[in-house]
Amino acid sequence: MGAIFISYTGRDGVGSGWADRLVQWFGEWSYGFFRDNDHSNGIKVGAEWRQALRRELRLAQVLVCLYSDEYDSSPWCVSELAIALEKGKTVIPILLLQKPEDRSPAAADEKLQEQHRQELQQEHEDKLLGFQLLLGDRQAIEVPQPSNPSPEQLQAVKDRLRASLEQALKWRKLQDWDASQSPYPGLPAFTEELAPVFFGRDRDIEAVCERASSEALQAPAFLLLLGASGYGKSSLLRAGVVPRLRADGQRWLPLNPFRPGQKPFDALAGVMQAAGWQNDGSAPLTQLQRLQANRQRTLVLVIDQFEELLVGGTDADGQQTEADRFLAFLQELLGLRAAGLLVLATMRIDFMPLLQNRCSDLLQKASSMPLRPIKVEDFAELIEGPAARSGLDLETGLKERLVAESEGPDSLPLLAFTLEKLWRQRQANLLTLAAYEQLNGVEGAVSSQAQLCWNPVTSSEAEATALRQAFLNHLVTLNEQEKAAKRPARLQDLPEPSRPIIEQMVQRRLLVSYVPQPDKPVGPQNPVVVEIAHEALLRTWEPLKEWIEADKEELLQRRRVRRLGEDLKAEAAQQRRQALEQLAALAAAGGSEGRAVQKEATEPMTQLLAAADRPVAEREDAALV
Repeated sequence: MGAIFISYTGRDGVGSGWADRLVQWFGEWSYGFFRDNDHSNGIKVGAEWRQALRRELRLAQVLVCLYSDEYDSSPWCVSELAIALEKGKTVIPILLLQKPEDRSPAAADEKLQEQHRQELQQEHEDKLLGFQLLLGDRQAIEVPQPSNPSPEQLQAVKDRLRASLEQALKWRKLQDWDASQSPYPGLPAFTEELAPVFFGRDRDIEAVCERASSEALQAPAFLLLLGASGYGKSSLLRAGVVPRLRADGQRWLPLNPFRPGQKPFDALAGVMQAAGWQNDGSAPLTQLQRLQANRQRTLVLVIDQFEELLVGGTDADGQQTEADRFLAFLQELLGLRAAGLLVLATMRIDFMPLLQNRCSDLLQKASSMPLRPIKVEDFAELIEGPAARSGLDLETGLKERLVAESEGPDSLPLLAFTLEKLWRQRQANLLTLAAYEQLNGVEGAVSSQAQLCWNPVTSSEAEATALRQAFLNHLVTLNEQEKAAKRPARLQDLPEPSRPIIEQMVQRRLLVSYVPQPDKPVGPQNPVVVEIAHEALLRTWEPLKEWIEADKEELLQRRRVRRLGEDLKAEAAQQRRQALEQLAALAAAGGSEGRAVQKEATEPMTQLLAAADRPVAEREDAALV
């Protein structure tokens, strides 16, 4: 549903012609709009047009009135205008009445010519009076020659209209929004498509954009947004900061945000192709330079969950990982002495020590900005804003209950999850208290949905064992603070009996599944990946909490094994040798230590361990000496 309703009549060519211009301008500005006969932004084939017009008027934020000579002779135009005024919508009139001198034809008989001129003058005055009666209290944009405007007149109208829209609406309300979809995403982060319903973070959005403007004045800059799990960093970046920068298209050219994953260069290539770049086989650094060249705007490279570049495993051949190569690429990129490029990234703050240890040179080029958690007093806007944009109502008392019962470190994702479930159980356009009670409130929403996917009481032992292995061996890790954290895993690696339950959890948005390269076929090089939607699940679902606590020692050992695996790639031979000796000792110890090595060891690591007790000269990997 468009934020802007174009009201015009097709009874004269002037109204239709100016509607065409508005469609073109709104497309340039990325504004959502509604025009009744527009193929992508109008009434769909087969729809009941009267109901569609009323619905679009109810959901629109602004009505732009193209008041041409035949406008007031159209009952529908007058009705549209009356409804907009009654509902308190912002109305911006563009006055397109033609002057009598522009319409008076030449005539040989001067008397007839004068009579015709007087008739046209009276008709024009009547039209002006009609406009004054309908919209006399509105500041209109008047077009001197509406049927044949000069380029200067067109530009003046275009500039005034955009200024009027930006003054009347915040950038978010100018974005297009389909009110038939849920305005609440649940546990997954908000995406750019959900920017029109991303509320409660305006202060943070503006603060980040101001900081980005300051950083962009330098040579290539790196702004790192830091926050703990549950702060909504990804949502803020994707649905707040990037759309806000994109709305200022004269200054910024933000690429689509991407997660590095295991193939960061492929992810980068994907967003560059979306920006219009054609792959010619040149190096990524050259490609970015070409994309940025000859542009007056700042190119923004947007990386979400930067910490994924710090936790990669070894390649199959034991050489430098793609994550390592990508970090080196960023180091080189930020070393260029050319303005017009900003790297903007989010990272969990607990990864700062690892970033310092692994790439201190890159960290020296970064400017960090800690993010504050959303305040409880902003929750009301977070609840009501999306509802209002989608034409939803909240039952009396529901908002107050939601705000009062949203507390603790996971309050934001749990609230978002609860709202998404309330939307699915809505009655017509009403979110109800009864549905909220069925979910067991905000705290119980995740657990109650998880139990619908798997009930430990009725489950078989084999099924329970498989599900436990799926989470502890693949989907869960421990961070630097020894707290449980999510990690992605290939669906094919999960135990077979667990997969039907995993798929149910994906359907209920407790987990997410995706392919790293959605434009390519699924296969060994592009497998389906499964991931916990939000770490709130780790702290609110009792069976998983119990599994993590029971196996915490082994999870700690596995984290240690991964760190030692990273040390095997160190430049210093002594550091590599010590790592191999410690891994060999863990493998021989048995118990949780031995199991940790078995579960985390890559193929190159296994080969090294097999040769660890041999004489130095016989070791398969000469690089270890």
